[in-house]
Amino acid sequence: MRHINIILTIIALTIATTVYGQGLTADEAYNHSRSTVIEHNNSATTQEWRHDIRIGVSTPGLLSIFFIGDTKSEDFSTLRPSASTALASARYYRTPTYYFPGATLEYAQRLKSWLLVGAKTSFAMTWNSVRHVVTDEILYRDNSYAIGLIINVRFDWLRRDIVRLYSSIGGGLAVRISFHDGIIVPMYDATYFGVALGRSVYGFAEIGGGISGSLRAGLGVRF
Repeated sequence: MRHINIILTIIALTIATTVYGQGLTADEAYNHSRSTVIEHNNSATTQEWRHDIRIGVSTPGLLSIFFIGDTKSEDFSTLRPSASTALASARYYRTPTYYFPGATLEYAQRLKSWLLVGAKTSFAMTWNSVRHVVTDEILYRDNSYAIGLIINVRFDWLRRDIVRLYSSIGGGLAVRISFHDGIIVPMYDATYFGVALGRSVYGFAEIGGGISGSLRAGLGVRF
């Protein structure tokens, strides 16, 4: 990059000499050549990357909790009393439910200095199991998986050398697969406020809503 700048400076000085020979003063020639170099450097900075890939983790939001938690799992202790449920309650029990809040993977292509369009996928899951009271043998595992597939549009409304502030909105589909059923529904995802710190490799943090959760953070790379 330094060699390129040196070459550009030599070219600019050559232009300045030519222009000066055409009747401009030395100061005018110098300002003209300096503007040419600055314009080129700014253009190179603006065009230095077009692709953006990022991976992150998130905490669940109300929508994502409802979506992945809305399973039809049997709870032996709350079913209407009957001979079969009483027998099941005496023989089996359900372990605690654990929750993996979410992971996201996103690709975006820059169309303008302030506009990026791409796709995002998210993943979250819950898991527990139903076991025999005496032997602790697993009757079945009651896992639930939620996958979001979103087309995303991001707006960089503050752009600095190492700091970018942005918001985004997207829509697509969400899929939930569980032991008992599977559904596909329309879904949205939004970033109300996001900040990215870094150049080619950077970190980011977001406050948002939708299938990707409420608080997100991760790492990204631009090229």
